[in-house]
Amino acid sequence: MKLRTLVKKCLAASVAFVAINASAFSEGVDFVKLETPIPNSDGLVTKVYSYDCPFCYKYDKAVTKAVMQKLPEMKFEPMHLATKGKFGKQASELFAVLIAKDNASGTSLLDDKSLFKNAKFAYYKAYHDKREMGWRC
Repeated sequence: MKLRTLVKKCLAASVAFVAINASAFSEGVDFVKLETPIPNSDGLVTKVYSYDCPFCYKYDKAVTKAVMQKLPEMKFEPMHLATKGKFGKQASELFAVLIAKDNASGTSLLDDKSLFKNAKFAYYKAYHDKREMGWRC
């Protein structure tokens, strides 16, 4: 039990450290530039994630918004992995609809009023914090 607490504290400290130091991005250190660019991806930051991933949850809580604030000229595009998690396909479909609704209303996907953001964190919390939705050890 103590080891688990220690690991959680170390992980939280690491995430906080990354969030604090997110202001200085260097190619080859903090990110890589693809040799073959993804079509239609200019000015786009794509975050691939799954509600099933504990690291994605911690990263989303502490880092994603901070990173995007440092890149105001870039557009944020989340991409949920339909193949991960018991409800991965359903979550991907729901997130796609909510992203479309947020885009139609002009709401940023990182805004606290975003339908997408609220649903994503509801999935994360149900799965990781409350251990619902078929959580596994």
